[in-house]
Amino acid sequence: MRDLTVIDASLVRAMIQDKKYRDTFPFLQHAANQLNSASCSRCKRKQHRDEINLTNSVLQAIAGMPSSKKVELKHLLQTTKVRLHYTTTAG
Repeated sequence: MRDLTVIDASLVRAMIQDKKYRDTFPFLQHAANQLNSASCSRCKRKQHRDEINLTNSVLQAIAGMPSSKKVELKHLLQTTKVRLHYTTTAG
């Protein structure tokens, strides 16, 4: 078991794609639906900004979870501590 796991954009995307996380945390299913419904856009900058906003909304949902759900998340991630890493449109 790891001491610390940093939840960043890449881990959020992996969690969205993993069924066990989506089944345990319903907000990830909603995020998966939003991610899959994103249409092709000529403007990659807008698409990138939308992905960042989606990732940050998932991180906010994780931060707002009750303690029991956070313990369950730590168990699934096999870690003792979790740190959330938010991303801005600047990087």
